Amino acid sequence: MTPGPTQVPEESLSLLARQVSHHRTPEFQALFERTTQGLKDVFQTREGDVLLLAGSGTAAMEAAVVNAVPRGEKALCLVSGKFSERWARLCETFGITAVEYAVPWGDPFDPATVRAILSKDREIRAVFTTLCETSTGMGHDIAGISKAIDSIGVTDGTADGFTGEPSRPLLVVDGISAVGAVECRMDAWKIDLLCVGAQKALMGVAGLAMIGVSPTAWKRMEQVPRQAFYFDLFKYRKSAADRTTPFTPPKPLIDALAVNIDALRKEGMEAVWRRTARLAAAAR
Repeated sequence: MTPGPTQVPEESLSLLARQVSHHRTPEFQALFERTTQGLKDVFQTREGDVLLLAGSGTAAMEAAVVNAVPRGEKALCLVSGKFSERWARLCETFGITAVEYAVPWGDPFDPATVRAILSKDREIRAVFTTLCETSTGMGHDIAGISKAIDSIGVTDGTADGFTGEPSRPLLVVDGISAVGAVECRMDAWKIDLLCVGAQKALMGVAGLAMIGVSPTAWKRMEQVPRQAFYFDLFKYRKSAADRTTPFTPPKPLIDALAVNIDALRKEGMEAVWRRTARLAAAAR
């Protein structure tokens, strides 16, 4: 009764027994293209990019924080359980002021409260939230939270590192335990950064993380001083243009995940979400 690691399908599991091949090859470039394009279907994005990181889902969360908000700025962290607490801890680690909106474990977030907080504090540069809180199983209204962010208008864009055109706070979502099972629409819901781990609903092996990045997020992150080496997402975007990664990728894990992504695409995400909902209702 855990959200992951989940059972790995036999077809993808068998790939892990193959001899390891080199990752700077045309073979890997084809695998990279197949996997990232498939993940765009899973994430429901046509406009954004999907990047592959070697690490657990928390690696994607840290990458999101360190690239999205500069030190000394503010972020709104929505806390509803053990794992969503991590957003605030990550912000504090990188010198970002975490404004917390906390609800009792097992309760949903209220988009109206998000709107009220953002309306009162116009210095907040990003909203960090969760699609499904791993520790409780509570799903959150990301579409409603996104509309709440839209409703407060734009920031004045005058804080250090954010000069230029006014813009809405970025919407950053931890989809680690839910993407691939629960409805999630990156483009339609205006999610700017979407963090996912392989070993949950995607049925992969722990050690591979993914992050979806919207065009808006790229534009905003260009204004943030580089605060990371390994997790500098601009390095990943540059390498992705050549269908590869800037650092050594866990190729066997990507091999296995690609098979699972193919299966999800064949079934269709709408059908996957309906099937998951029926199974969840039956279990409850």
